[in-house]
Amino acid sequence: MDISTEIEELKKLLEIGPGKKEVSIERDLPIFEIDRDGNFTSVPSMMEEITGFSREELNLLSLQNIAFVEDRSSVIQTIEAVMDGSRMLISEIEIFSEKTGSHPVELILLPRIEDGEITGAWGAVRDIEGRKYMEDKLEVTRQIQEASWQFLQDFVSLMAREIRQPMTTILLTLEMLDSSFFGPINDQQKEKVDQLISLVGRMKSILNEAIATSRDIGEEIKLDRKMVSMKRAISDVLGDKEDRIREKKIEVTANYPKDNLKAPADRKMIYQALTTLMENSIDISPKGGHLMIELTRKGDEVQFSIADSGPGINEEDVSSIFDKIHDNQEREKGYFKGGLNMYMAKRIVETHGGRIWCESFPGLGSTYLFTIPLEKEVEHEEK
Repeated sequence: MDISTEIEELKKLLEIGPGKKEVSIERDLPIFEIDRDGNFTSVPSMMEEITGFSREELNLLSLQNIAFVEDRSSVIQTIEAVMDGSRMLISEIEIFSEKTGSHPVELILLPRIEDGEITGAWGAVRDIEGRKYMEDKLEVTRQIQEASWQFLQDFVSLMAREIRQPMTTILLTLEMLDSSFFGPINDQQKEKVDQLISLVGRMKSILNEAIATSRDIGEEIKLDRKMVSMKRAISDVLGDKEDRIREKKIEVTANYPKDNLKAPADRKMIYQALTTLMENSIDISPKGGHLMIELTRKGDEVQFSIADSGPGINEEDVSSIFDKIHDNQEREKGYFKGGLNMYMAKRIVETHGGRIWCESFPGLGSTYLFTIPLEKEVEHEEK
């Protein structure tokens, strides 16, 4: 009987090539034989090592006998398919072992043909215990990550419930003071009350943004791409931040290319990323500071940058500015919302196929940059 073809195919599957030690079927090539019922008729020593059964014991058993109970039906189905003429079948099963309890393997079966009839099968097993271990570790990591997202969402929800009520009471009291409900107030007092009302309004906005971001942080970002004018997107964000810019007396310089650069992007997502970077730069800049905004074409990408006149960031902190978790000092300074939003800005840009980074030196301000690929063909164009 000539089985060279079957052996060669099994060698390839088992990665026995020219660079590895060649073995023959007589010298424990990890190929076994089974009859039509799955009973072993030839067993290599490798099966003894995996199962813990001796060769003599295995010769009294069937392939399905040594599989874990929940995998036996799968083994039987694989054997039946091969006996019905399937060329090759591969499946993952757990092999029972008296020593270790179980051992994950990849089962490979080929039909054994004699005189034109299928009389059994040639088989082999590939040890995948290491791979299964890594898969299990990755699954545990995924579950921990999902639990972390849930904890974050629950924490922000709790924070919202605990803060909203007293914040509403404070705002109502300030508005009553401002309207002279408790009696007249002088101009200096009114100015301070107006400042507090504005501050509480900003706190509510930060809280609402943190809640919205915490809901999105664990979700997959889905893009609705259209041809978006990047200049228009920047102008819209600047318009929305006009009051805040005027309040801090910040001078804004914007440089745009002559041609109207358009990129295939989700306008709402890009707007969110731009808003985050601009808000961060405005907040960090001193009163009377300066912002420099530039939009340029870099090869097949469009690049946005915003440079502020803030205090700058230490070199060791620049690399983590877009991380979802920041150090305790940043959290104590109230950067919780900023940290989440910067992380979301990174996810948005990277989902578009771009990259985002920060360049900063202490005392010289910071520059935030991101790129978005330019493509020629997109179905819809922003009106």
